[in-house]
Order: sequence, then C-alpha cells, then structure tokens
Amino acid sequence: MARLTQDALKSRLRYEPDTGDFFWHKAPRGKPLTHLRAGTKSKSGYIRIRVGGSPIGAHRLAWLYTYGKMPTKEIDHINGNTIDNRICNLREAAHHENARNSRPSTENTSGHKGISWSRAEKKWTAVITVLRKTVFLGRFAEIERAIAARNAAEEKYHGDFAYTRRNIRAMFNGGNDEH
Repeated sequence: MARLTQDALKSRLRYEPDTGDFFWHKAPRGKPLTHLRAGTKSKSGYIRIRVGGSPIGAHRLAWLYTYGKMPTKEIDHINGNTIDNRICNLREAAHHENARNSRPSTENTSGHKGISWSRAEKKWTAVITVLRKTVFLGRFAEIERAIAARNAAEEKYHGDFAYTRRNIRAMFNGGNDEH
C-alpha cells in the first residue's frame, strides 16, 4: 500500500481523542459497522490496527489522525499505559527519552527503577543511567532514601520523561492524573 495519509485514514476510521479508541466506518470486508472498535492488543501490549497493509500501532495512527503526518520519532505514552491512546497521553520522543519513561524491569525486585539490594553491603543501592553511563547515587539503609535519591536524579537528568510517582499514579488511574 502507498504511504498512508490522514485523509485515507479518516475515510476508514473514526478516532475519539478523549478515549483513544478507533472505530471502523466500514468493517475491513466492506460491511457498514460504524460501532465496531478497530484494533487488537499485540503481545507487546500495544493496540495495532491493520489499515491496508501491515498492522500499525494505534498510537502512531492517532498522531497521524490528529496532526496530519506520521510521527518522525517514537511515540511515548506519558502515563506508561500502552493501550491509553488518548492524544493528550501521547508525545513524540527520541528512543532514549521513551526508554526513560519505561516501567521497571520484570526482574526488578525492589519495585523501583534503579534501586537494588546489595547483599554484601546490606543496603539499598541507587543508580541512574545518563547518556549510556551508569551514575552511582549512593547506598542507603532505608529504601525510602534510595527512592528519594533516584527520584531527584530522574527529575534532574530526565525532566519531563522521568518515571516518577506522578506517572505511576496516572497509570493506575487510567491516565487521568494531569491533563
């Protein structure tokens, strides 16, 4: 298929920016089903919609639908919820910015990015990655102090892309925190 345009997208789908949902004007096989929600959740946790050729992330389609062009960078879900495709929850981001706003690894046992338990020291260690280099923030007897050091470093080095408690709250509130 030729490059998808905003007009071609709007002729096939209706986007609701307040919910982030897409609906078919006609079902993919040509049947008029205007209330049929478009897209399926992929294994990676994103909503994908097949428009013509291969599946495209609904977050990228929301950007095209709203701004008239495909994003040139990655699209970051501000609240970390990959199925929350409301336009107010989406922003363009370089890969390293998008990675800053990611959830902690599934192997993380502290529940906090950059915080781990040092068995040898019997203390919590806090680190952050800045420009591909690990910055040591300290060792702490209390996890709360390690978290505070990490949060301060995130605000300093990552700014708007910091994975902060504000973003975590927004994830569990359906993304309705700060809009």
